[in-house]
Amino acid sequence: MSTNNERDTKFLGFARLQWDKLMMAHGGSYGYIDVANDGLDADIIADYQQIIAQCAYDLMQSGCIDISNAQKQQGNVTLHPNAMLRAAQDPSN
Repeated sequence: MSTNNERDTKFLGFARLQWDKLMMAHGGSYGYIDVANDGLDADIIADYQQIIAQCAYDLMQSGCIDISNAQKQQGNVTLHPNAMLRAAQDPSN
């Protein structure tokens, strides 16, 4: 667990929304996340990964919009949020 309180709590509400999406991904009701590695269906894995990727994109997009708006308020030159998104790299690469 992190010792960085802001890192742990700043987006906790957003994380809770994603948790609910993961819990509802299969079965249509609040259930469980199958994390067993013994025969887990590739389609289920892909669904979970897509939810996480969408979460990351939405969070990044929201951050870019907030940064762009803050820069505009300060009168600084700014990139359009979509340009910021294109510049952002997947940290796993």
